[in-house]
Amino acid sequence: MRLHYAVLFVATVVGSSNAVLLANDATSDVSVNSVLGDLGGVSTNRFLRIHKVTETNKNDEERGINPQSIPGSSVVSKLLKNNEMDDVTQKLAVALQKDDDVDDVFAMLKLNVPDKNVFDDPVFLHWAKYVDDFNQKKGNKDSKSMLPMLKTQYGDDNLAIMLEAAAKVEITSDVAKKLQREQMNLWKAKGVTTDELFKTYKLDVFEDGVTNVLANPGVNVWVKYADEFNPGEKTTLFDTIRKTYSDDLVVSKILNAGEMESTTKKLATELQSQQVTRWLAEDKSPDDIFKLLSLEKGGGNLLAKSELYTFVNYAQKFKEKNTGTTKVTLFKALTSHYEEYAIVAMLNYVANLPPTMKSTREGRYAANVQAELLEKWAQEEKALIDVVTTLGVTTPKRNEVFKAYLPMRYPDLD
Repeated sequence: MRLHYAVLFVATVVGSSNAVLLANDATSDVSVNSVLGDLGGVSTNRFLRIHKVTETNKNDEERGINPQSIPGSSVVSKLLKNNEMDDVTQKLAVALQKDDDVDDVFAMLKLNVPDKNVFDDPVFLHWAKYVDDFNQKKGNKDSKSMLPMLKTQYGDDNLAIMLEAAAKVEITSDVAKKLQREQMNLWKAKGVTTDELFKTYKLDVFEDGVTNVLANPGVNVWVKYADEFNPGEKTTLFDTIRKTYSDDLVVSKILNAGEMESTTKKLATELQSQQVTRWLAEDKSPDDIFKLLSLEKGGGNLLAKSELYTFVNYAQKFKEKNTGTTKVTLFKALTSHYEEYAIVAMLNYVANLPPTMKSTREGRYAANVQAELLEKWAQEEKALIDVVTTLGVTTPKRNEVFKAYLPMRYPDLD
């Protein structure tokens, strides 16, 4: 019998839902400024009430009945959700009439649940509207702010990160940006420096191979504060990173770690460009950068080191700026600091890497270095057997070496 009652209930609701939905659709998208309306003018008698069925659906499941398959069930679900929001609106209207404090209303709406992100709860926007209406009712004298309660709930530093994230979500963007401005203006009034904020979010902590500093959500908070609210001397993220870590090698490792992850690649690339510009302004040669990055101590896995990308990039930019100079290729840089056997070891290291561990960049570096090494040997008229022996290539790779080396060694052959 329960199925018959369910169908009858749905049919009744669906039959009368059009008019209700037309009214509710106008308020289905939550917006603090225009959608929630004036709580002070809400009538407590205008809401449609639908009682939820409290019986379990165990028997229905045993009969193979899926409530979601009942025609009109989605309409019922929507009506129930709308009814919940209507209940919230009624409660807020009563609270406003009684001049309930905004912090008490925050708790009444159960927004003070531990570990809950209020910006994910549509009820939060109703609370934000309540705060606006409360202040308006009081003539905006001694206006109440949402910020103190949110700071109590989450802590000042964590709240800043949450606001930065909420500012990027359309439905919470306006409220989040307003709170963000209020919070950062308070920091500015207190004289909070960019250096202090940098340490607050532990952006001064880097562990090579483990930490991606640029993925720290505090980075976005820091950048916004430094750009728009900084009470001290203007600074940039790159300048602060360089000042904090002082060692350009560490700075390069930080930027390279960021460049390897898709979420921080864009920011890291921008910072790397600033780093190159700074080195060019300081008239550093490619060899200076090679040594600065400790690439002369790289060992057999040098071609797999992320710092090598920094060097290659700088060598290219250096040539573009100094058009009269000869480009310092990776091979030339390596031969300035390593014997041939060490360079061969680097090539073999990359060749023996499992495909899952070998990046396109490493493969390209190895191919370029090997091509220039073969060219050098061809000019020295090195015998083919000696080339193969020196490279120590496996049998499947010999044909590749033959094909590449023979035209270099014997250019007149067809």
